Amino acid sequence: LVAIINVYARPENAPGSSILPGEDIIREVEDLVSDLKTDFSIYLCGDFNARIGSDTGQIIEDSHDFVPLPPDYQPDIYSPRFSQDVKNNHGKLFCELVRNNQLIILNGRTLGDLSGSFTSIQHQGCSV
Repeated sequence: LVAIINVYARPENAPGSSILPGEDIIREVEDLVSDLKTDFSIYLCGDFNARIGSDTGQIIEDSHDFVPLPPDYQPDIYSPRFSQDVKNNHGKLFCELVRNNQLIILNGRTLGDLSGSFTSIQHQGCSV
């Protein structure tokens, strides 16, 4: 079974609106992913307005050597990623969501986007 979750989190410091603040949206998504991950393959897409820089979203060098882990735990296989962006507060929350649920960030590590190119170019600025 597959769960595709499309997300829009308003940007940090965006003026008030009827949309929940981005931090709350990211936390809601984390709760949803936690509930679904045992029964579904999870795909997150959309706009988290989360700038994560070159953070891999992975736990590096995790193993049973340092902390007791469940027997079915699969350590991350390190895969570098690149980005032309810098990390913001939404990015920190997003990376926690990814790490806590063993998800993989595709931007900046897949064919056609190995340099982490900007996906949005606006007069206010650029983002990945």
